[in-house]
Amino acid sequence: MLLSTFSHNNLFHLFINMYVLWSFAPPVSANFGEEHFIATYLSAGVVSGFASYAYRIARGSLTGSVGASGAIMALIGIVGTMYPDERLSIAFVNRIYPHSFSADAGVKGLIALDTVGLLLSWRWFDHAGHLGGMLFGIWYARYGHKLARKHRDAVVLFWHKLRGKP
Repeated sequence: MLLSTFSHNNLFHLFINMYVLWSFAPPVSANFGEEHFIATYLSAGVVSGFASYAYRIARGSLTGSVGASGAIMALIGIVGTMYPDERLSIAFVNRIYPHSFSADAGVKGLIALDTVGLLLSWRWFDHAGHLGGMLFGIWYARYGHKLARKHRDAVVLFWHKLRGKP
């Protein structure tokens, strides 16, 4: 599930994912710190991959899932939850109508789109992976990062004991 986060169908798919990652990673990284950001992003990739595979198995499909969009959706969920009033816009549309909606409205719109996509079995995107990532991001912004910070020192001490002296 983790490795599918780094696989893409084609260069356009990779470009779109990296553009959106570039757009949403800085505020999350600045808020959590680099190491915490990487752990959050990788965890979101696994959670969204699991949601995708669980949905596919439930539907009887054995095809795989590729792309970073589930993990990126988690970042969008985090930004939308932590900064709901921030103004966002869609790439290329922003020249016509800049900063056209709030982060909170964007999150709700993406949840609605992916929920409808699941219910109608649309195959445009990996709607289950997107929804799993978004819900993980919302949960993480509200509760998860507090749990991670609470247990961080114990994990770091364990890691240092495990690896030995540098």
